[in-house]
Amino acid sequence: MNDMTIPPLAYMLTYKKIMDFESSFVQTKSLPCGRNFYAGPDLPGCVAGDSSCYIFMAGVVLDLKQESDELEKIVVDLKSALLDDEQKFYESIDWLAGRWILVFKRPNSQKVEIMGDATHAIKINYNEETLDCSSNIFLLSKLRNDDEPLYRSDFREHRELWQTGVIGNLSPLSGVKVLTPNHLLDLSNGKISRFFPRESLSEMDVLTVTQEICRLAKIQTELLSNKFSIFNSLTAGMDSRCSLALSFDRADDHRYFTYFRHDTPPVDNLIANEISTKLGLKHYALICGKANDFNAVNRIKNSGVIRVARDDEFIKKIREWDWYGHLSDVVVAYREMLAFVRENEGMNLPPVHIRSNLYEIGRAFWAKNGPCTAESNILKRARPRWLVFEKEFSQFYVETELNRESCFGYDLLDIFYWEHRCGTWINEVMQGTDFAFSTLSYMNCRKIICLFLSVQFSERKKASVFLSIMKNKLPDIVSDIKINS
Repeated sequence: MNDMTIPPLAYMLTYKKIMDFESSFVQTKSLPCGRNFYAGPDLPGCVAGDSSCYIFMAGVVLDLKQESDELEKIVVDLKSALLDDEQKFYESIDWLAGRWILVFKRPNSQKVEIMGDATHAIKINYNEETLDCSSNIFLLSKLRNDDEPLYRSDFREHRELWQTGVIGNLSPLSGVKVLTPNHLLDLSNGKISRFFPRESLSEMDVLTVTQEICRLAKIQTELLSNKFSIFNSLTAGMDSRCSLALSFDRADDHRYFTYFRHDTPPVDNLIANEISTKLGLKHYALICGKANDFNAVNRIKNSGVIRVARDDEFIKKIREWDWYGHLSDVVVAYREMLAFVRENEGMNLPPVHIRSNLYEIGRAFWAKNGPCTAESNILKRARPRWLVFEKEFSQFYVETELNRESCFGYDLLDIFYWEHRCGTWINEVMQGTDFAFSTLSYMNCRKIICLFLSVQFSERKKASVFLSIMKNKLPDIVSDIKINS
């Protein structure tokens, strides 16, 4: 492991003292629990407290209640909340957006536990035997000195079934599991416990929800715009249109982009180009590889067209760390866009990508045919092809307390989409794109997710909150532009 290079946003949490990591893991913190936290320069960390009670956090943390992104202050406030009342601590966690992990020890307890942000945008993978944790499964493989990655037999035999998420909470590697959102992992014994939801969801009207989501998104937009150069992905779909609306107050300070591959229809670029032209957005059309031969490219006007050739060497580097391998050529395009901007426009702040997939949680994708009240029906409704792994998923439901009672009446398909689809798949996609720039989402906050879920089911099916946000925040000149669902 000497002179090891590491993937972006990488961390390791282990009792081991690993030599010669300084060249890659430039941050090393010894936590009061005796574990060592190693991270690269892109994952700042901060600790408050001592061995009797402490909080450690790493990542980008936005406190939407206090309207702060000061990590040191946020950690101190959380420790104070934990000392006062456990319920107060969890309520404080619900207001946090960004992309982060948290390790903590309660007062008067020997347990040390780890949790993540609302959708585990930074993954928490862990070795079942040693309980070492890392953002990347291959780091855990190297830590246990595997000669080569030891893949599970069902991953080797059914790899195509792992392309929309992992099987239960199993990673592709033998002996390594994934902690899913809304759960704690006890680092002393490996026990998993659910901490969210803690109460039933109150029904709210569309207008009230719209106003509160817009308010919370504006706080995020202001905090992030002062710290990063913002790059928003823009497509023909509803989710990215919602992100555009929520951040439109700072649109002049942001950049927008849309990629075009040979196997994707040109509608995303054509509609994104139309939106950008009408609103005067700074927009880039990223034309990847074979897509350069398409006539549709010539119909993209008024955008910065960046033609991108395949870079096999860079893609090989990504795939050393990214088992999922989602659209690696698009990551090349992202990197080329950043190089173009730096050379031709200048960029004084580090770039960050605003992604919109997480809004899917609020759109009842799997729950559209009515509520699901029994965990035995989840796979039949959500992913029938996973029924071959029904045993593994049944164990997952038990281990994560995915049942009607523990979830306080939330629709189990909503919880499954949130915790499994978004907590094991979208973050894998993000790990790949991190090789170009880090990714955040306005949706990645428990308060905001619950707001989207709180309107009447009939309104969710019609995407009423999304349409209301666009109507309230976007100029009328784009109201007639087609939205692809």
